[in-house]
Amino acid sequence: VFPLYRPDIADGMFYAFAPTHGQAKRLFWMDLKKMIPPALIRRVYEGDLLIVLQTGVTLGVGGLDKPQRFEGFPIDGCVIDEYADVKETTGTGPLLPPLERI
Repeated sequence: VFPLYRPDIADGMFYAFAPTHGQAKRLFWMDLKKMIPPALIRRVYEGDLLIVLQTGVTLGVGGLDKPQRFEGFPIDGCVIDEYADVKETTGTGPLLPPLERI
């Protein structure tokens, strides 16, 4: 909920990651949609597991089993659940450039 109240981050991208796409969806997606008041939501992209807020902030859920999905996307903040189960190469591969901004 941190980015909901940060006017200085008008178009930030924030993710909740898990080791796999399926895990991320099960762990985060439904809860994330429930905890954000509908009046703050501009659009929900069910297929991409993204929520765009009225402020321009985007909240996403993703799996690190295919980190190349996130190439080219600036990431302003993230949480990684079950980090011990993430492949070792994820942090040195395609996900590293977006995370270097954090």
